[in-house]
Amino acid sequence: MTSPEIIEGVNFNVKLYDLPPSPNALKVRLVLNYLGQDFEHELVDLAKGGHLASDFVARNPNAKMPVLEDDDLVLWESNAIMYYLAEKHQSDLIPVDLKQRAHLHKWMAWAVAHWTPTLGPWLFHTMAPSFFPGFVPDPAVIAKAKEDFAKYAAVLNQELQGKDYLLGSSLSLADLAIAPLLQYQQLMQIDLAPYPEIGRWMSTIRKLPVWDQTMAVLTPA
Repeated sequence: MTSPEIIEGVNFNVKLYDLPPSPNALKVRLVLNYLGQDFEHELVDLAKGGHLASDFVARNPNAKMPVLEDDDLVLWESNAIMYYLAEKHQSDLIPVDLKQRAHLHKWMAWAVAHWTPTLGPWLFHTMAPSFFPGFVPDPAVIAKAKEDFAKYAAVLNQELQGKDYLLGSSLSLADLAIAPLLQYQQLMQIDLAPYPEIGRWMSTIRKLPVWDQTMAVLTPA
């Protein structure tokens, strides 16, 4: 798969504020890399309170990353950033067909409403002890996440039957929004055996050159 060319006349002066281990940061980076878009990067070190610094809060009053700057545009919310980048590049990550776009919006909303609120706390309570000294994971949070995961993973597994990607034969923003949390499948000890379609889909996603390019940021130099 080749990345689409940058549209002539579309100028970017992009800076990304993020913390790469975050799945929300990774999904924005996936889009940037897929588009072949160079960008400046500034680390938002949550453990040191970087998200609470006055200059960062001025960019995002929610005190959360990632944040994208493109000239005079300051944009927060990872899905909104993904849409903006793909639309500005007129990328094939957004379908032309209206009904396919409706399905894209559905899955992007599903990711925000169900997938991330389920797996996000699970991942945080798994990773936080490495970043925040003294943090004690709450077994109840992880237990609830596992319960919800069984429900939502079944939905995703069913949707993926007979498809290479969520919308069919073509990669879309939906795949790039949902897959990054499963980058941490082994760390979180997620068993995908009951969800073979998800396992097959993730195998396809992991074979994309843009996946390796993006996840390389997680490997210490």
